[in-house]
Amino acid sequence: MRKFPIWTVKTAENRVIREIQESLGISEVLARLLYLRGIRTREEARLFIDGGLDDLCDPFLLPDLAAAVNRLEKARQYREKVLIYGDYDVDGICSVVMLKEFLDYLGVENSYYIPNRFSEGYGLNEEAVKEAVQKQYQLLVTVDCGISSCREIELAAGLGLDVVVTDHHQPPEQLPPAVAIVNPKLVQEPGLQELAGAGVVFKLVTAWADIAAPEYDKTKWLDLVCLATVADIVALLGENRLLVKAGLEFVAKTERPGLRALLDESGLNGKSLKAWHIGYVVAPRLNAAGRIGDADVAVELLLTQDPGKGLDLARFLIQQNRQRQEVEAQILQQATKEVADSADIEAQRVLVVAGDGWHQGVIGIVASRLTEQFGRPTILISWDEDYGKGSGRSVDGFDLYQALCQCSHILNRFGGHRYAAGLILERARFHEFREEINRVAASMTGSAGLVQRLEIDCEVALDDIDCQLLNELAMLEPFGEGNPVPNLLLRRSHLSDLMWVGKNSEHAKFWVDNGKRKIEAIAFNAKIEKEVDYSSFLVDLVFQPELDVYNGDTRLVLKVRDMKPSWAADDSQARAPAVGVSPPPPVLLSLGQKVENELRCGRPVVLVYPTLRCLDRHLLSMQSFLSRRALAILSGRQSREMRNNVIRMLLAGENRLFLTTEVLFKYYIENYVLPERLQLLCFVMPEGQATDLANFGRNHLEVTICLPDSRDFDHAVQVVEPAKRLKRAFIYANRAVTVHRLCGERVGLISEAGIDDIEKRWQARDRFRQGLGNGLVSDGKFGLALPFLSEVKEVLFADSPFGLSEALGFMSQASRPEEGLFFCFTEEDLASNRRYLERIFPGPDSVNSFLGYVKELDRTEVAIDQKMMLELNEYMGRKLETTELKAVLQILRELDVCRTIMNNGRVQIVFMDDGSGKANITESLYFLEGYATRKSFLRWCEVCRRARVVI
Repeated sequence: MRKFPIWTVKTAENRVIREIQESLGISEVLARLLYLRGIRTREEARLFIDGGLDDLCDPFLLPDLAAAVNRLEKARQYREKVLIYGDYDVDGICSVVMLKEFLDYLGVENSYYIPNRFSEGYGLNEEAVKEAVQKQYQLLVTVDCGISSCREIELAAGLGLDVVVTDHHQPPEQLPPAVAIVNPKLVQEPGLQELAGAGVVFKLVTAWADIAAPEYDKTKWLDLVCLATVADIVALLGENRLLVKAGLEFVAKTERPGLRALLDESGLNGKSLKAWHIGYVVAPRLNAAGRIGDADVAVELLLTQDPGKGLDLARFLIQQNRQRQEVEAQILQQATKEVADSADIEAQRVLVVAGDGWHQGVIGIVASRLTEQFGRPTILISWDEDYGKGSGRSVDGFDLYQALCQCSHILNRFGGHRYAAGLILERARFHEFREEINRVAASMTGSAGLVQRLEIDCEVALDDIDCQLLNELAMLEPFGEGNPVPNLLLRRSHLSDLMWVGKNSEHAKFWVDNGKRKIEAIAFNAKIEKEVDYSSFLVDLVFQPELDVYNGDTRLVLKVRDMKPSWAADDSQARAPAVGVSPPPPVLLSLGQKVENELRCGRPVVLVYPTLRCLDRHLLSMQSFLSRRALAILSGRQSREMRNNVIRMLLAGENRLFLTTEVLFKYYIENYVLPERLQLLCFVMPEGQATDLANFGRNHLEVTICLPDSRDFDHAVQVVEPAKRLKRAFIYANRAVTVHRLCGERVGLISEAGIDDIEKRWQARDRFRQGLGNGLVSDGKFGLALPFLSEVKEVLFADSPFGLSEALGFMSQASRPEEGLFFCFTEEDLASNRRYLERIFPGPDSVNSFLGYVKELDRTEVAIDQKMMLELNEYMGRKLETTELKAVLQILRELDVCRTIMNNGRVQIVFMDDGSGKANITESLYFLEGYATRKSFLRWCEVCRRARVVI
């Protein structure tokens, strides 16, 4: 059984959301999503949605940018040679191309140098500095690197080589002795701090162009800035968002022959480009050069003006990317097998896997794949004789860099940040390192370990998902790091027509419907059990809506990121009892777990209730996590045709949850047999004959009698006035007038009474558990899905329940109260309940009186109208309520004494030939269920008598 990640629905300040919504005239959903992206004012919202290039910050806000421009201008004026030193990823490549193009335009002699990933590694190195001096360069400009190269830049200064650093990585405490250091992390300007390396170079060259070449078209660099910013996974907020939003259009219409060829060969020609096209299609192909071989190929592709050469280079990069994918797949297969074959995989909080000769250019990608697959931090190490180079990726909640710091005594070298890191390790210390980092992880994460988390932006209804919502979401683009595609939540959804698609049947495709509307959904690489019939459960979905175009047909589709049965809590850990608090007896909770397991295995389950009213009150929780087709009710209230249909389902052993009463269950076992596939039969809080009924069970059938913790009413109950001061009380109230009175008179009460939305009941109970109220008012609709309460100090009955089982069911939701049980109702309340039960469950006197009235009429058909009701009341000597008459007719229809039809808007009673004066009422299942309900109420009255509530 899969472990569900913790779902966290982000919180927002409703007042600010309303202000944004009203000021811009947008929907609440869009206003909420803007708030969650840090938007708090109308101007911030306008800039986020409609901002353009005119809203870019002044380049000179960057530190040392003026000094860097002056030094470059000096190089131009004095005809100095300039060396551009970059990195081998897309950000470094684009930065090199941008600066080189402008230096070429200005006629400055220049060249570039990109270190080899395998022989030189990242950043400035001493050999390259010496070579630059030897070749008589007077100025070296680093792009996307250099901020930590203190020793190398000191060497350059000592050899007479000036260095300008442009970088965006986190600066160390000691900065290098460069002529100028342009790094957005050195300023507090929030719009600039997250610039990529190419964004920094763009600011530099545009500022320099305004001085040295005002006529130069600076927008020609936006395609490069866009490529680099998306590929480097920096936050697409502030300045980055403006650059990428504009840059996507320039990528699509680029005049660079090489980039155009790469787009064409990648199948992107003519498409409206999104940020994900850059991140998942274009960037990997450009990055392949530095991962597999020489990054210079990608630089030449972006620089060339020859279409033929550009096409050749594009095809070469695509071929290298295929090679990279093949190498990656091989290593992934080997590494996955290593993990799967590990005997102690469940105990490993950090996966550490090693292999000989694994390609160092792809082990970081493979580590990411394993982290995603297993939900744990992963470190992959490639051995080269006695030493290995490793690359690690982490998950939310675990700082990989800090963990490596605590293992530094084992490692030769390491570096990185909380989510990604690299290391060098001796082969002989591999096992020691794996044990140590897992020990460190255990100390950092505690006994619970690492838990996968999924952040959710907003909850919506199925009817909210339409083209207007898609248009609003499009206003938030481009999506990427810091501005992800919003995760939306759909609660209690029905699934139908689920099928498995894909080469290895790895994707789940299905429909989501609410009875009025259906939307297609697909879960790629779905992490759900294939053997489970999800159409039986209501499910919660986290999804992203999108338009899918196939064969010219465009339709709205839900791309599902995760799904779980609605019975499963968003965060089961958060709703667990506090440490040191004894949980209440898990009466219904343990039953719920058994029911869920049986249904997941495709078997039927039967729950038997003592009364029809108890069944009704349990139905709410069932409907909150089971689909319509998975629930089957068997009761005397049904028509004979409907009852027989449910009996046929049970006889066939259909995979459903059957809810019935003791009366109906006795009738069933006297006339039918239970299906062989039935393995769980439970009597829920029985009062009468359940023990006798349970004795017939077969060997393979688990027969359970589910009783709440016993309560000594005689000792615990006190009769008090409703004005009593409350101390963390659980209060029963089944009348709307009582609920309104309590909540109106007392400050600090939280109410769940009358709420049919199970999630709102969750929320009410969570507020009470968090101590936000001194009392929780409930109508006693207990359920498998609701959290039980261990914080209750008192249980109060402000109204009287309608039976002993109902009272016990209410009390079973709370642990044993410390202060006791209290009755706050009166003798008249009990009498009112008794009269109500007599109306909906009439006794023999009511039925026989009605038949006597009909016999005196000497007619086979009677119309129910005002005249008939007056005559009937006169005959019976009392007023007959409409509800009581309906119940009498229910019993007579069941006994085939009569039938009812509609005739010109009036109900017509048609009596059978032999039924006007005789009826064996004890053959009516509905009557017997009513009799059981009234007996339960009498048992409750006995409890009240012992508690001195006089009847």
